[in-house]
Amino acid sequence: MTISFVLTGVARGELNIMSHLRGHTNTIRLCDSMIREPFGLASVFTEYCHWGSCSDLIDRHSTQPGGALHIRESWLWQAFKQLAAAINYLHTGGGDSSWAPILHLDLKPSNVLLTPGFAGPNIKVADFGSASCIPRGIIGSQTFMGHYAPPERYFYSQGTFTDVWGVGAVMITLCQLKHRIPRAKSVGWKYSGALADAVKWCLYDHHAMRVDSRNLSRLLNGLCAHVNMNTTEGVPPIPPIC
Repeated sequence: MTISFVLTGVARGELNIMSHLRGHTNTIRLCDSMIREPFGLASVFTEYCHWGSCSDLIDRHSTQPGGALHIRESWLWQAFKQLAAAINYLHTGGGDSSWAPILHLDLKPSNVLLTPGFAGPNIKVADFGSASCIPRGIIGSQTFMGHYAPPERYFYSQGTFTDVWGVGAVMITLCQLKHRIPRAKSVGWKYSGALADAVKWCLYDHHAMRVDSRNLSRLLNGLCAHVNMNTTEGVPPIPPIC
């Protein structure tokens, strides 16, 4: 397990949301918690993610002795689809008509963790300290994504489209192996046009032009069906040193 110490007020909201998620496959699983009222702190125990975060993965690939080693595209599609599944569940509850959408509002490489998997590490969306559980039609008021934040942050307008931008931000940094969104928003020449298009549809400056989170998984499945997943270009995700 991993233990985090957070302020009691923040922890209550985060614990409520994590309990509400009921351990979706691609969200971090809550194991236990402890509220310490006199100290104003809470302990949050979550599953241990041995591979670290996507930010750690970027560091491992970008600091190799012989130069940066770009990540194989087949795994990037896997990560993309798992991120899409995670935010779709946050926003729709898997099709539950009574579900109040949960906005993560802080999707970035350091908040996307990795656990061992059969075809490479699996995605676990984590850190719900900035998340909002809101009635349908109501838009949140702030986000804490730092330099990964979308353009609409200047207008204090947030919604499900904010998390779509976050997915695009994570994916483009994994493609470029850099801790920032490049000005040109390009995945680079090493990757297919299909992957470039999918990332672009998440990162339009105007939020109304971005793909809807409810349709993102279907879009990705359609695009990757036309991509050669057997290419040996790039390397599989580099595991951490034990």
